[in-house]
Amino acid sequence: MLKLLKLILLVIGVIIFFYLTGYIYYNWLLLHSLIFAIIILIHSIRFSWKETWKMIVLLLPFTVTIFIFGLIFQAVKLMGRTDWLTDSLIKVVYFPASFLFTKFMISLFSYHDILDLPVRNELKADIIFLQVFIKKAFGIMPRLNFYINQHPLMKMQKSFRKKALFLCSFPLSLYIYLIEEGTMIRQIYLNRQKHLGGI
Repeated sequence: MLKLLKLILLVIGVIIFFYLTGYIYYNWLLLHSLIFAIIILIHSIRFSWKETWKMIVLLLPFTVTIFIFGLIFQAVKLMGRTDWLTDSLIKVVYFPASFLFTKFMISLFSYHDILDLPVRNELKADIIFLQVFIKKAFGIMPRLNFYINQHPLMKMQKSFRKKALFLCSFPLSLYIYLIEEGTMIRQIYLNRQKHLGGI
C-alpha cells in the first residue's frame, strides 16, 4: 500500500509541476530559470554532473532550433504577435527543465516498488515495460546523438541543414530503436512467463 501511495504522490508531483510551470506561471522567465537551476542541482545529486551535462548538450539542438524559430517569428511579427522572442526564451529554459525533471521523477520509482504494488501481475508487467522503455530512451539518446553526427552524410551538410537533418533523423531513429527493443523484451518476457510462470 505504501508503494501505491508513493506512486500516487510522484504522479501528483509531476502533474503539479507541469500545471504550475506550463500553465499558471508559464510566462515567468525568471521563475523558469530558477526552477531549471534547482532541477540541474537535484538531477546532478541523483545521477552525476557528467550525466546532467550530457543530457543538456543532447537537448541543445532542439533548444537552439526553438530559439531560432522564435527570432524568425519575432522578426516577421507572425500572427501580429510581438512576444515571440520572450516565448522562445521561456521554451529554451522550460524544455530541458521539464525533461530532466521527468527523468528524475521516474528514477524515484524502482522495479521493486512496482512489484510491491497491490495490482494484478499483468498491470505490473505493463508498468515495468513502460519504465524500461523510458529508461532505455534516456540511456540510448547520447549514443544515437554520437552515431548520427558521425554519419558521412551529416558531415557533408552545412550548419543549418545539419541541424534540420538531425532534428528529423534523431526522433525517428529513437522511435525505431525503442519499437525493436520493446518487441524483443516483450517476447523474452512472454517466453519466460510461459516456461517459468509468474511475472
